[in-house]
Amino acid sequence: MRGLMSFILFVSLIMLVACGGDSESETNTEALDSENGEQTDSGEKESEEKENGNSDESKEEEEDTTATSNEPSADDVEGILLKSAEAMEDIYSFETIGKVVDEYRFLGMDAYETNTIEMKMVMLGTPMMHTVSEETEMYVVGDEYYVLNYEDNTWLYIEMDIAGLFNIEDMYTSMGSEQLDDYISLSDAFEATDNGDHFLLSFTGTDDDFKSFVEGTNLVDMENWIFEVSDSISGSGTYEILIDKATYYMTGYNLDYDLSAAGRDMWQKYKGSFRHTNFNGFDEIVVPESVKNSAVSMHSR
Repeated sequence: MRGLMSFILFVSLIMLVACGGDSESETNTEALDSENGEQTDSGEKESEEKENGNSDESKEEEEDTTATSNEPSADDVEGILLKSAEAMEDIYSFETIGKVVDEYRFLGMDAYETNTIEMKMVMLGTPMMHTVSEETEMYVVGDEYYVLNYEDNTWLYIEMDIAGLFNIEDMYTSMGSEQLDDYISLSDAFEATDNGDHFLLSFTGTDDDFKSFVEGTNLVDMENWIFEVSDSISGSGTYEILIDKATYYMTGYNLDYDLSAAGRDMWQKYKGSFRHTNFNGFDEIVVPESVKNSAVSMHSR
């Protein structure tokens, strides 16, 4: 805009010179000198503003550089886990998709199983969960537990004395901020890799060292029975955590092992991969009325 105004003034002055003749030449010369002075001042102001602008840009670049330098690198496993634990404190809901391949020998029986799991969970005042897998479907809302029996397509209602065996909050601990706090104490055991948009933290161990590590992560459930049947195991395994570099949310984990129980003819080859998405995308899970109305008490079966 300033350039346009200067150009208009310059054209106006030329027109005054052309119309005014020689008698006004001195006056016009003074006007031109005055205009040149204004342009000089304007140029000085523009130069100062550019310098100030460059100074502001430099400050912003310095701030960006400082912010970047404060982000932990792959060499700082403890720093990554600390930031993730802080970020996960604000999580109250999420979705999970998991795939499991499980091959094992248990009590003389050999088996090979695969399963895909989809889960939604809310951890507010009343814990809520909806899980769908190849084996079953389940709703848990506060004290209400509903499980679909795929064999006869019947919904079962589980009373609290039975449901008390299940603790929905335990299912959250593998990715909750408290669990990440525990991981921090084990940070020296992890190796971290920068995979572009996320960090991959991994632990690989053998025999009872791997057993001790996994048992300390709250990952062990009914599927991972090999850790419960013997005080000592042999074999090896790997546990991996994925942490998003933008949000520091724990976006998934992988558990892979091939283990045998000491002194018993039992072994398990397990590979599970779980991914968490839609953080804080919902705050309620509702059990459909059709499920409630058709559910049969487990005690009556």
